[in-house]
Amino acid sequence: MYFGVGIMMLGSVLISMVLAIVVAIITVLLGYGLAVVVSAYVISGLVSVLLIAVFNYVGVAREQRFETKGIVRHEVDDA
Repeated sequence: MYFGVGIMMLGSVLISMVLAIVVAIITVLLGYGLAVVVSAYVISGLVSVLLIAVFNYVGVAREQRFETKGIVRHEVDDA
């Protein structure tokens, strides 16, 4: 896996967790029920999956662009 994409994936998961907590706090403060909080967690999970997919696509596209330009990046293989 690409190093930058891994960092982006971690960042997107953290962002989605923070969003879920913020939405949960807001729904509790506004007096909505537990169902809204659960649905907020489900929505934030879907958002994080979408973010990870986008970051993966961007990372793969960037790697392919480097290869077509003739730039070779040697990655360390811990075999």
